[in-house]
Order: sequence, then structure tokens, then C-alpha cells
Amino acid sequence: NWKKALGLNSGLKQHASSESHLQATTNYQEYLLRFNTKTSVIAVLDTGRSQQIKRNRDRIAKIASAILLCARQMIALRSHYENETSNNRGNLLEILSWSSETDPIIKSIMESSNNATYLSHQIQNELLEIMANQIRRKIAEQ
Repeated sequence: NWKKALGLNSGLKQHASSESHLQATTNYQEYLLRFNTKTSVIAVLDTGRSQQIKRNRDRIAKIASAILLCARQMIALRSHYENETSNNRGNLLEILSWSSETDPIIKSIMESSNNATYLSHQIQNELLEIMANQIRRKIAEQ
């Protein structure tokens, strides 16, 4: 009975607006796009990975810049208590927090999950060591 199938509250209209149908439609459109542009899933994943690597490098560069500022000013990076409720979370975190108001990359660092911020003591020490090695190398070259 086509009247029931195509009516106002019909099964076809309900199906067309269902989440499973909308998801299937989206998946099919993505498939057509990849098929027509000859883009493989591996290429899409590789592009995503390249973008993630660039984002991570940008983040580390911003953190290294703040660490370099603290080193040049001879101020400590860390405080005794660096948790969210502390009044003084250390110079590095406070500088980054202040900078996050105007810098979207730093804002993304401060708002990201705790396991992907690159703000741990180990990372800070590693970046300081890399900077020290670069300075030593430049001095040795002179």
C-alpha cells in the first residue's frame, strides 16, 4: 500500500530521518568522495597523522619558547604545588596560562587532556637539556 508507505507518518519518512540512515548516507558520500578522487583510506589516515605531527611540533615550540624565557630571566619553571587549585602553579604554567588568552596554540595545550600537554617535569627537563646542548655546541664552534 503506497499511500501508507508515502504518507505523512510513513515508515519511509521515519526511516529517512533515522540516525542509522543518516549515518549510512554520510558514509556513502564519503566513500564516493574517496572513490572519485582516488584517495585511499591510508592516504586519509596519513594526512591526519601529518597534521597531528605538525600540531605537536607547534605545541612543543611554544612550550620551549616559554621555557627559554624562564631560563633567560633565571626564574624557576616549577612551583611546589602545580595542581589546578594552587594560587601559584609555577612560572612556566602561569606564563602559558597567561599566553593562552591570546594564542590559540597555547590555549589548545592548556585545554587538552592531561596525557597530551607536553608539560610534565620530564618533558621540561628534556627541553632544557636540548637547549643546553645547543648552547654548548655553539660555544664549541666559536
